[in-house]
Amino acid sequence: MSVKQRGNIWYIDFRFQRQRIRKKSPINSCAGAKNYESVLRQKLLKGESPEKENSAELDKPFNDFVWMWFEKYVQANNKHSEIMMKQYILKLHLVPFFGKTKLGKITTFQIEQYKTLKLKNGLSNKTINNQLSVLSKCLKTAGEWFELEPIPKVRLFKVRYNERSFLTKENAKLFLSNTKGMWRDMALTALQTGLRLGELIGLEWEDVDIEKRLLTVRQSIVRNKIGTPKNGKSRIIPLTENLIEIFTKQKRNNGYVFQTRSGYFLSTNNCSLNIRKICEKAGLEKFGWHTLRHTFATQLASNNVPIITIKELMGHSDIKTTMRYAHLVPSSLQEAIRTLDTEDNFGRKADTGARNERNVVIIDRLLSPSFIANTKENNPFRDCFLR
Repeated sequence: MSVKQRGNIWYIDFRFQRQRIRKKSPINSCAGAKNYESVLRQKLLKGESPEKENSAELDKPFNDFVWMWFEKYVQANNKHSEIMMKQYILKLHLVPFFGKTKLGKITTFQIEQYKTLKLKNGLSNKTINNQLSVLSKCLKTAGEWFELEPIPKVRLFKVRYNERSFLTKENAKLFLSNTKGMWRDMALTALQTGLRLGELIGLEWEDVDIEKRLLTVRQSIVRNKIGTPKNGKSRIIPLTENLIEIFTKQKRNNGYVFQTRSGYFLSTNNCSLNIRKICEKAGLEKFGWHTLRHTFATQLASNNVPIITIKELMGHSDIKTTMRYAHLVPSSLQEAIRTLDTEDNFGRKADTGARNERNVVIIDRLLSPSFIANTKENNPFRDCFLR
């Protein structure tokens, strides 16, 4: 069969005078692929080359394409912080390595060489994966724009996520006791809402509804640029009694909730400097504002709040990110297993007075960070965490 579908993509695949012609259809449908095949066969019969019309673009150096891609795609489809991050990766990592290679000549082997080099340079798997993700998106766009095929396979490293740093209740109290004024209000807000630093900086009084006891996260300020929250979605967070009291005392008609004396929003550098000073004063190991966000999620998980609820409050786009806190919710899984200890299940009555050691081992395995980090969509145990 000369027209085939792989996944959601339609291809043509046939032979002409011992030459295999295999291409992705520019019109992604069965009818479109058949029409494309007919056009190519006519060209071949006329003696015309079946090569891509965009072969000239694929013969250009990667350096030429990647900055065009940056201008026309990255800047048009990404937030300011993401644009800056990708520009940094391109300039310092990808272009120096792939820059002189023709776009159509980049191979999977060359990409593996890149990974090896970066490992030798001491970069972590996570950092290299960030760079590879940019490269992968760039090459996929080349496939869409100029029919680059096959698109080189970009294999990411498996990353084992470490335990998230968070404060114990004692350390959180110690931290707050050494904080005064606006910085204490800001820290407590982070501990009781889980807002990211950029979201705290961008919080305005119109986002705080004391009467309804709600806070709306609708913007974030990163590197002095105002944009949407990290995943492009706003969210609503109920306020604690502590925050109601703080916001009622400090309430203004407009402007930023946490601001400089002249009424401008705070800078990231200033916030980072102040939290380090507070840690030093309290005798705590230095940490950043994100640790307060992790502490918020950790407290919720420890209090048996469902993972899906924590996901919504944290503003995570993917449940897998929230799952890294799942090992802090042991009782919910234990209770799930204990529901099987009835006469109706398999005709056995369990000894409810004694713990089932085998179940405990299974639960410990399910709660391990390595298992959670590597849980895949098709894993049947994954459902345990999502309920």
